[in-house]
Amino acid sequence: MADDSHVEIIMEKYLQSRNLNLKTATMRWKGTGISPRFMDQKVTPDVLRTIARCIVDYGQMHPGESFGTKDIWDVAKLETVVTRVFTKPSAKEPAAHNEYDKFVSQPIKTLAYAGLLGEEKCGAAIRYTVEQEDILRFIAGDEFNAYDFLLEYLKETLRQSGMMGYFEKYHNSGHTEIDFRALRRAFIEDLLSYTNIRNEVEIRRIFPKVLNVLAVEWHVPGATKGHVSKSPMTYISLNYNSINFRDKGKDKTETRQQAALDMPKDSESQVGTSLVAKQMDAVKKRHFPCSEVKDKFAIDKATQVHHIFPRHLFPQLVAERENLILLTPQQHYTCAHPDNKTQQIDPQYQIDCLLSKLDNVEESIALGDGFYDLARFVHVLNVGYAANLDEHADAESIREFLRRQRRKVGAPDLA
Repeated sequence: MADDSHVEIIMEKYLQSRNLNLKTATMRWKGTGISPRFMDQKVTPDVLRTIARCIVDYGQMHPGESFGTKDIWDVAKLETVVTRVFTKPSAKEPAAHNEYDKFVSQPIKTLAYAGLLGEEKCGAAIRYTVEQEDILRFIAGDEFNAYDFLLEYLKETLRQSGMMGYFEKYHNSGHTEIDFRALRRAFIEDLLSYTNIRNEVEIRRIFPKVLNVLAVEWHVPGATKGHVSKSPMTYISLNYNSINFRDKGKDKTETRQQAALDMPKDSESQVGTSLVAKQMDAVKKRHFPCSEVKDKFAIDKATQVHHIFPRHLFPQLVAERENLILLTPQQHYTCAHPDNKTQQIDPQYQIDCLLSKLDNVEESIALGDGFYDLARFVHVLNVGYAANLDEHADAESIREFLRRQRRKVGAPDLA
């Protein structure tokens, strides 16, 4: 199996070579007895990864055999993941059959449209075969890989279909409700005209799954409950099991920080521990062996990736690179967490970390490498401080905001 970076290159080249044009799809599938579907409601990074894993597992148990959706239902891993992670009823319960059918069949149809799976009508059923095993295994690797696939797949599909232009127009707009509705209307009209979907309500349900994948990449508002979101979309909002961690279950008399204290300890699993580990590892690899905070304790080798806004209070920020910072052990366990009390933070040192992280965000922007993003950093601050900074704020405005926060906690002004 090739490493992930190599597979990503293969994946991009493969998608570019594949005919994904929605406007000719009906003709391409004509006579097969199969209805093509490029995207659907349940095609989210976490669900897509789960189904890809089950297909890989099925292939290991039944090498060379074709499979149907019911075969994937019966993979033991699916039952475990769906009941424990997605908190859904067992597939063995009759009332759950319709839900399981969509949960399994919709991602499979997307993988088939992308050409990763072959599909053939056999009587009344459709049988599938694995055609691009390396890419399928890449998707099965973790949720962020699944997101990477969806992003490249959707961009290429929209580009080939002549639809990317109005998504880019939205990207460069002010992201008002009017901009949002214009994009949605164009999307609906194209799908009604060129695909086999004849139900506008159904297209309205697919639209957020397409827009929001792009919105996360672009750091812009997406779709929430039929309207434009008030803030840029985050990765966690894409997932099938996503929770609006900022407000869901919060008493209106509580602050977000107070509500976070009552949040279940396993809420980080909503993001996926593999994604958190991947982001922490990326930050460590970028800065190792030097600490990002240049103080008197920065002389040792930096080995500790620290959540600036703590993971137990802000689970929605656990996988944000802009909330992760590389420190030395002494910085981590004596400065960030006084007396090694990991449930406590030093608010002054927290701001020092944020100021240092801002420097590195600026450096990333200057290099043009895309590792950090200023709008994502603003998002981290808005969540962590329950603030309302403009998502387009410049670095100096953000720095001044942090200096004000520093004064609020009684710290002296920086020289």
